[in-house]
Amino acid sequence: MADIPIRTPSRWRRRDVLLVAGSLYLLAAGGNLVTQELRLQRYAGDLRTQRQAVEGERKTLNRQLELYKQDAGIERLARQHLGMARADELPVRFVDATTKSGQPAAPSVD
Repeated sequence: MADIPIRTPSRWRRRDVLLVAGSLYLLAAGGNLVTQELRLQRYAGDLRTQRQAVEGERKTLNRQLELYKQDAGIERLARQHLGMARADELPVRFVDATTKSGQPAAPSVD
């Protein structure tokens, strides 16, 4: 029978050290990749949420735009933001009659 060379313990140690070092490197690199993947998934979820909010706002703005292209929408804007009224209407304004302390203001004498 042929003699089978038996490896010396020093060769085994070197191989074991290299295997352990390589395994530790792969574990560390894999851990970083997993962490990065989780971070990217969380970021993608945040972007989806933001996109949905922007899409909702865009739909609202488009509806308002369609409304304000019509005469009724223009009239509504003029009434709300400019305080305008039709020629046959009498505008009425309500004034808060309380002061900062919450007490009714004294009637003014002109």
